[in-house]
Amino acid sequence: MNVKFVDYIKDIGITDKSVITRIESIQELFSYLSPQKITDIFVSETLDEDGNRRFVGLDCYSSKYLLSARNFTNEDNFSLIFYRKQFRGYDLEMEDYNFNTANDQSKLKVTCYQKDSSEKWYENALGKNCDYLKKIVFKYVIPNIIDEG
Repeated sequence: MNVKFVDYIKDIGITDKSVITRIESIQELFSYLSPQKITDIFVSETLDEDGNRRFVGLDCYSSKYLLSARNFTNEDNFSLIFYRKQFRGYDLEMEDYNFNTANDQSKLKVTCYQKDSSEKWYENALGKNCDYLKKIVFKYVIPNIIDEG
């Protein structure tokens, strides 16, 4: 797996070997399926009712495509989405996050609205992962909002 991706996984504190192995396996599969080179990955996460981290999605980005694995820790549920100029807009929900620096209590949820569809795309982050999600928003979401005017 790409050193950048390994560093990301370590930085956000994923230490469970089975989760890391699963991320590696899916990222490798996606590298075969993607029409373009994968340039970033993002692990979407939430807290369960007991306050434990729950990994709910693995997304791999290229310049035009999003390869998504929902409930990736226990399901083989994959999607390939062409997202280039496909967003009408987005919502941000932040808790203990100033969009500059995350702390251990920070939460960030991004909801993107797709063009010509009622479909929505979500990403969730906790702690340090909020800073990575912010980078995803600036690199992949904002540049791909269409001008409907």
